[in-house]
Amino acid sequence: MKKLTLEKAKVLSNEETGTDSGIFLLKLKIDNLKSPLIRPGQFARLRSLNGRPFPRPFAIARVNGHVLYFYIKAVGDNSSNTRQFARLEPGVEINISGPHGKGFEPLPGIKRYLLVGGGVGAAELFPIAEELIRNKIPFEFLQGAKTKKGLIFHDHLLDNGVWPDLIHDIWEDDPDQPGQVTDLLEKALAERLPDQAVIACGPKLMLRKVFDLCGARNVTCLVSVAEVMGCGCGVCHGCAIKMIDKTYRQVCDDGPLFDAYQIDWTAFIPKPPVALISRSRKKQPNGPLKTILYGQERRRLILNPAPVMIASGCSDIAADHQAAGAIIFKSTMLEKKIGNPMPRLCELPCGAINSIGLEGGGIKQVIDEYLPILKATGKQGIISIAGRTADEYGLIMKKLEQSGKLGRAVIEVNISCPNDDRAGMSFGVDPHDTFQVMEIVRHHASPNRFIILKPTPNVTDIVVICQAGKQGGADAFTICNTLLGTDIDIETRRFKLGRGFGGLSGPLMLYPALYLISKVYRANLGLPIIGSGGISSGDDALKHLLAGASAIQVGTASFSDSNIVEKINSRFLEYLGENKEAEHIQDIVGMAQQP
Repeated sequence: MKKLTLEKAKVLSNEETGTDSGIFLLKLKIDNLKSPLIRPGQFARLRSLNGRPFPRPFAIARVNGHVLYFYIKAVGDNSSNTRQFARLEPGVEINISGPHGKGFEPLPGIKRYLLVGGGVGAAELFPIAEELIRNKIPFEFLQGAKTKKGLIFHDHLLDNGVWPDLIHDIWEDDPDQPGQVTDLLEKALAERLPDQAVIACGPKLMLRKVFDLCGARNVTCLVSVAEVMGCGCGVCHGCAIKMIDKTYRQVCDDGPLFDAYQIDWTAFIPKPPVALISRSRKKQPNGPLKTILYGQERRRLILNPAPVMIASGCSDIAADHQAAGAIIFKSTMLEKKIGNPMPRLCELPCGAINSIGLEGGGIKQVIDEYLPILKATGKQGIISIAGRTADEYGLIMKKLEQSGKLGRAVIEVNISCPNDDRAGMSFGVDPHDTFQVMEIVRHHASPNRFIILKPTPNVTDIVVICQAGKQGGADAFTICNTLLGTDIDIETRRFKLGRGFGGLSGPLMLYPALYLISKVYRANLGLPIIGSGGISSGDDALKHLLAGASAIQVGTASFSDSNIVEKINSRFLEYLGENKEAEHIQDIVGMAQQP
């Protein structure tokens, strides 16, 4: 069918379906809309006029005259596409194209349908239900969601006497009676009525279970796999799914509805989750979060009450750090340093670029002011150091030891700061320089001093740098520091930072950090990894641990959320409660399996 292009649409309303549901009903008015060309099951691509967010496909939930209905579930951080669509205000104009995909047509010989919707996926079934009403074909609507707030309703169906059978995983009124929409389907299929078909839309695992139930009873089954779509217009080929005849179909062109019996479900559904086992009890203390990191030569770092810290330079050491496993000092150099020219910070939609330049009072201030504060807190301290030469790193370490004030403090050797041409990162791009710095720091440190190496991600192979650091005496690695980046002011035609470039941090850094952590973890160097980069929630922190980190540091997120450490600790405990076979948070380290 020739695709109709709808250039502009105006937002009539955009309202959340319920308090804190996270699901928004967006109504768009299109003056030149030709509604007969839109078939049930089709979708449209939405895009704001300024090009942000990126175009996204959404199921057309209803056509009412010149108005289109869309249900949008806002997920991710505030910069995500869905959250930006959820914030569209009445009167705003956006770009829209469609309809895309193949529409639903009643199947010959089918006299009864079971419509099965999971979460916001139910929206795609609403126009199909209206089509069945128009054709006077009986059907039942089965609808489920994780919580009651996730259930969505369609007034037009209610007005026609269609009342869905509802269920949700978590029952607020009766926690002992949870259920899933496939439970409703199993009961409905038990009647074994002839000439019936099932149409389902929802998460992939739900669709697989729907197919299994239908397959066991030889019931016709259509499933919508719209969840996997990317561009929605056949360009990216990201939505290709494998069929049993070994061909591939594009969801946006050939779907989104497919005969479930033609899909290669083994290729479509990820493998079951990797089983967790309790493997850390002998090495870890009592309590699910208190953690011991084991370095070389029996050196240890104890993180209490949890393996979560605020990254170097992101917190006042005198602040309340009771929930953190350790206090990390801002990187210090041998002498007082002013730092880089202003401006030093450039805010981005995905985080920030900073060019501070290791400003600080030098090692004397650390010894005279900061170490006494650390002693008063009683917390585990981590002293971050940086130098312009390998000998300077060694001299800083020597002065710290000679002060007699270090106690059980840990050293983090920063060879990754991108904001000083003669310090930090200049030693992290060459394995020989890395080895030399680590060797001289280890030489001047006490034998039992736990030393962490913080390498730069701005290298071809971070594993080579870590190997050199281990040979020089490192006990752990902090991965990763910031990536180089910059931004430009188009009005002044100047770089936004006084130095021109700096270190990129914030949510966008999560993904390169996960890659680098997993790469070092799978190199089997035998030393613990402290994950850092892009963590803004408990789930982000869990991803770091699953990738291979034994502890984490939170940076940019701590500026906007002073309780981020507490929230991450709570999420860790919640995750262990959901996966009871894991007794300690270290049981999940490195459990993410690559294909």
